[in-house]
Amino acid sequence: MKKLVPHKHQHEIKAWASGAKIQVKYTFDGVSDWLDTEKPGWFIDENYRVKPIPDVVIETVMQLNAADGTSFPGAEYNTSTENNLRLSFNGFTGALKKAEVI
Repeated sequence: MKKLVPHKHQHEIKAWASGAKIQVKYTFDGVSDWLDTEKPGWFIDENYRVKPIPDVVIETVMQLNAADGTSFPGAEYNTSTENNLRLSFNGFTGALKKAEVI
């Protein structure tokens, strides 16, 4: 019995079947770029990928309190309304990637 070999693009095909956008790598005059494709051909000699989803970045004002709800000493003097926290989330999974104090 011959062993079946998985298709080179099996992960991309499954993602496309689930509604993901697909890109194909296009090379012209030695310059490569990823282009959106509505109807991928799934050719073995082509390169495909799930179109990356940009990260979601949120900047906000964060004021911290102790676990019992009381303010940290000196917190009452912080009256800034400017953003001081930047949160970066993975655009595909929604998972927090990075938190930065700004």
